[in-house]
Amino acid sequence: MTTLKDFQEFAEQRIVDGLNNPEQFSAKLMEVFDFAVANEKTMDEEANAYFDKVLSGISDLMEHGLGKVADSAHKRKMLRLLALTRKKHHRADKLAEGLGRPLPKPFEVAEAAKPIFFAALQSVLDVLFDATRQSQQGAAQAAILSMLYWTVDELNVAFYLAERKYATQTYSHLRTVHELLDKTELFFKQPQWAEVWASDDKKRIREEFSPGAVRKNLGRPAFDAVYGFLSEVGPHGTFEAVRRRMVKTLQAAPHSGQGYVSISSETPSLKTP
Repeated sequence: MTTLKDFQEFAEQRIVDGLNNPEQFSAKLMEVFDFAVANEKTMDEEANAYFDKVLSGISDLMEHGLGKVADSAHKRKMLRLLALTRKKHHRADKLAEGLGRPLPKPFEVAEAAKPIFFAALQSVLDVLFDATRQSQQGAAQAAILSMLYWTVDELNVAFYLAERKYATQTYSHLRTVHELLDKTELFFKQPQWAEVWASDDKKRIREEFSPGAVRKNLGRPAFDAVYGFLSEVGPHGTFEAVRRRMVKTLQAAPHSGQGYVSISSETPSLKTP
């Protein structure tokens, strides 16, 4: 348990050091924030209240003072630091760490889908287990098993990302699942295509195994609505994908009595799921 005394001793010494050495102030302040983040779950109520008070006081003081300072590299650095304290800016290492942390609050949609998803995925794993107990021969059988195991990986990653509200990345993995399943169906129904797929003829592979070409070889229309949707909102960088990642907030327009819409990017990893 991190007590109020523990936090005060750590924080106050670094603030004093920062005030005595202005060029180190930002770094010392960041040490205090990092300490609070690292010990967030073990700090007692008094320590948390003290940190909130320190954070609020420093933020207000910095914001007020920076408003009167001319633009400079130092001012921009301090503004970024201020934004970090208010969770309005990103730290690269924390973004990566966030992917590995347990979810503090389950995403309701993902939680509702979880039993259905895991039951379906288990069925696929059971079939694959049974299949790999038998001897497999030929390029088509090897390709089918490889594609299906690859599909399991993609689905597993997609669900992991969906739980954390990384919608765009989830769609990208689901799009890959569609491609893999179409190839699996093609190799099952027309095994000769697996030989082409495994060949060194890169030009023919590009022509014959594009998503649309695979669907045509299966006797289906080249365009697939579900695949098209996943492409649009996933990997293709379309306006529709960007629109889904934006948040609109109605605010008061500066220096006027009218409202305006502020648009900012949604960042799932920093927006607690």
